[in-house]
Amino acid sequence: MQRAAQAMGKKDNAAAMDVLDQTLVLDPDYAEAWNRRATLNFGMDRWGKSLADIEQTLSREPRHWGAMMGLAMILERLDEDQKAFDTYMQVLAVYPALKSAQDAAGRLADKITGPVI
Repeated sequence: MQRAAQAMGKKDNAAAMDVLDQTLVLDPDYAEAWNRRATLNFGMDRWGKSLADIEQTLSREPRHWGAMMGLAMILERLDEDQKAFDTYMQVLAVYPALKSAQDAAGRLADKITGPVI
């Protein structure tokens, strides 16, 4: 995982993907490897692959707030505002103090229902 993080830090996506793929071959139940690969795919604008990896992450660790944040961000970019809002609310149920989820949920609440008068 350190090698993958180093490669990601250097923007060497191919090396990072290779390391994460190998990690998952060695330990397919390692939720964080799935999440890191989801993050890498997201950063490469490969949202379908990112969604598949998020699904794998959450099947192994249903309370993985980072994976849920990634899912919500993809849903928001796909203009699925209600689903994104619901997912941000799930994040907040796990990690109530996460400012980015609070901000996103507030922004989407205003967008979905309109501003409070």
